[in-house]
Amino acid sequence: MRRQSQTAATAPRAILTDDEVQILNLLADGHDRPAIAQHLRVSIRTVLDRRSSVRVKLSARSDPHAVAIAFRLGILAADRRAGADT
Repeated sequence: MRRQSQTAATAPRAILTDDEVQILNLLADGHDRPAIAQHLRVSIRTVLDRRSSVRVKLSARSDPHAVAIAFRLGILAADRRAGADT
């Protein structure tokens, strides 16, 4: 089993920017890159860069893995409504 980074385990929410948390929320809701870019009014390149940053900070191997880690660490709330504005 792969261990999460010390930073992610210590202060999970503090290591991510608000923009990165928005990306995670939209990924958790099942949005793809173009939909995320449109929703946030940024370029697809910006979405890719932020996703990459999230993966590095959470030591995640994929987007679904990053979302799972975010739920586990309490960065994303399990009781949030799907599709709610972030």
